[in-house]
Amino acid sequence: MNGNALKGLIISKGTNVENFLFSLKGRGVNMSKNSFYRKIKEETQFDRLEIVAIAAELSMSDETILKIFFDEIVS
Repeated sequence: MNGNALKGLIISKGTNVENFLFSLKGRGVNMSKNSFYRKIKEETQFDRLEIVAIAAELSMSDETILKIFFDEIVS
């Protein structure tokens, strides 16, 4: 998980975390600010529905999704 990259992408879209989380509600994801920060700190994990909604809301490419949510190198 690359939380800094995710926060940076949110900001680069001209919004902040609070407004972004509000916009996710329209995609069926209801997440508190505290929950979001726990997830980007890897205390808990984003589930599939959350990842799909975040990716759609931010118009993320498949490559960006992999870099942000699945940054572990597999050999």
